Amino acid sequence: MKTRRTLSTPAFLTALALASAGLVAAGALAQTAVTPTPLVATSTIVAISGTVTGLPESVYFTGPVQVSTRPAPGRIAGAQAHVVVSIDLRNISGRGQSTGTTYLTSGQANLTRLFVASDAIEVTFPFFRSGTAADDPSTRTGLASFNLSYDVTTGALTTATASIAAPNLPK
Repeated sequence: MKTRRTLSTPAFLTALALASAGLVAAGALAQTAVTPTPLVATSTIVAISGTVTGLPESVYFTGPVQVSTRPAPGRIAGAQAHVVVSIDLRNISGRGQSTGTTYLTSGQANLTRLFVASDAIEVTFPFFRSGTAADDPSTRTGLASFNLSYDVTTGALTTATASIAAPNLPK
């Protein structure tokens, strides 16, 4: 013979209260995990150097580059964070390796990137002989490469390195 056991009302209410409390606590933890930490804006000066090979001569560039980062606007709850990276190459200059001619740059870039612990960025930039305009037909193209590292908790840019080379453009 089977004995049927019934759950008493006080025991049932206690079990229901514990289950509800568990769901509320789990919901609070889930919301805490999804709530993003606000990222901070960062700006730094990075020393850059390198040679752009090609005709009529190879050009060695050196100088400071301003790299700034800030959180991208329009963040959607639960979506991966984005960061705006601003790169200013206008303060670097080059010297022709065979003629000694001075070359100037006019490159700037604003890029929206996924926020990750480290990021590699390549930016092309125009360069031209001093005394000519940026739209002169003799204007050439260089490639600036950046390796950026971030503090994933605060979003602060912690390390930045850079180099210059000739771009591998299709002919």
